[in-house]
Amino acid sequence: MPLINTIGLASSLVTTIVPPAGTSGTGTMLVSGTGSTWDAGPSGVRVGNSATGTLTIASGGTLNMSNGLLSVGLNAGGVGTLNIDDGTVTNPAAAIRLGYDGATGNLNNGGTLTTTNLNSVGLSDTGGAGTGTVTISGAGSNWTVTAGGNLNIGSGAAAQGTVTISAGGSLSNAGNAFVGYNSGTGSSGGTGSVTITGTGSSWTEGTNNSGALVLGYGTGASGTLLVEAGGTLNTSSSATFVGYNDGLTTGGTGKLTVDGAGSTLNSQANISVASGTGPGTTTNGTLIVSNGGTINNAGRDVYIAQTAGATGTFNILSGGTVTARTVVFGDGGLVGNGTIDGSGSSLTASSQIVVGLISSSANSLTISNGGTATAQDFVAIGLGGGTGTINVTGQGSTPRSITAPASIRRSAVSILLRTAASWSPTTNRTAARSSASLSVSRSTSRPALSPSCQRLSPRPPSPAMSPSPPPPIRRS
Repeated sequence: MPLINTIGLASSLVTTIVPPAGTSGTGTMLVSGTGSTWDAGPSGVRVGNSATGTLTIASGGTLNMSNGLLSVGLNAGGVGTLNIDDGTVTNPAAAIRLGYDGATGNLNNGGTLTTTNLNSVGLSDTGGAGTGTVTISGAGSNWTVTAGGNLNIGSGAAAQGTVTISAGGSLSNAGNAFVGYNSGTGSSGGTGSVTITGTGSSWTEGTNNSGALVLGYGTGASGTLLVEAGGTLNTSSSATFVGYNDGLTTGGTGKLTVDGAGSTLNSQANISVASGTGPGTTTNGTLIVSNGGTINNAGRDVYIAQTAGATGTFNILSGGTVTARTVVFGDGGLVGNGTIDGSGSSLTASSQIVVGLISSSANSLTISNGGTATAQDFVAIGLGGGTGTINVTGQGSTPRSITAPASIRRSAVSILLRTAASWSPTTNRTAARSSASLSVSRSTSRPALSPSCQRLSPRPPSPAMSPSPPPPIRRS
């Protein structure tokens, strides 16, 4: 086998010469300085193939690849590191693979990286668990996955993938992104984690409005995403799934948190928390907006617990704010719960808020301690055979709740705030209001549930190990 573009190679893989018995090579390569260029051609580049390898592109240096995988850490015993320090790495026809089959791969990106096809950070395929880490740090530092490309973070049995975007760094992915993925029916999936931290730090997912974001896909898979300290996540018009079951397995676990003043999720897609295409008894999803964080989802919907057996939670805490079109707590799942707690915490729906749609479990929404919820059209409790409870409490007030199939209109808002569980739209009581509130802007009779609030059956594509991209997710 030709030894082409390999930095750090185990002796067992060397066939053209006879190395000393029991030894493995350690390789280091530096491309540094403006005008310094390595044209690697179409054969690919391997850094740390069952050995230790380090490649550094710095101070205006460039690595140009015309095809072939850029593999950093591959096969058992492999430890690969790619440092991009004010340099440029371009692989416009292929992908990067970090930490493959028992190896560890590290990317420290303080420059520019461009790839396409199926990129992976921590991948278990036919060998042991892979571990991959990516750090994109500093203004102007970016990783761009171009049209036709996709991104997996923590994919396969016991794989570990971590991405951190900080200090003004950016990630842009044109296609689908899976954070924590199980490609089969086994009980052990991958674990993926993404952190976007600091003002100016951003991830733009689905730049061609065709890429879905999935956190925790399949049994045993776990995906977490944290936007904090002024970071930004931008998603396309395809879909965002937090905890997903593909119909072949029992489902994964996902968590998406937007925390801190200036931290923002700008979403052009429906957000589904604990969803899938089949029963998912272990499908769990959590969405949290806290401490001044913001979700802008105007014109699209949020669904909590959207497949049989799934458990979903949506919490808006300590001054977090959310805008959306329709929000449904319990949409055919086992249970969907929500909390809006604290002064400045708010949920604003331009259409509807529904607690208990189809799902017959104990779905609930609690609004407390100065939190607010506003629906422009109507609020419904229990539709299509579902059940739900809305609790409104405030400091110094007696907790009150409503549990019933019912709608709430302007004439009934004061009833929710002033009375206990027994009520009717014609009842009008005069007890003091609590500091928390639920309001409806327009006074209308309860309309039929709009098409935007019907139960979805979205199915993310499987990120097969083929270089060709999967089809985009579509709502059924």
